[in-house]
Amino acid sequence: MDIIESFTAEEIRTLLAVINTDTYTGFGEALIVQFLPDTMVRIS
Repeated sequence: MDIIESFTAEEIRTLLAVINTDTYTGFGEALIVQFLPDTMVRIS
């Protein structure tokens, strides 16, 4: 069985640091990056 590794907390912080939340699109991206790990949802 293959195990799918998730992002570490540091990797998520790095992703959030490069997203421009001053724009509508950037704000939406930041919400998705924060929401998916918190809910354990997987996009396939």
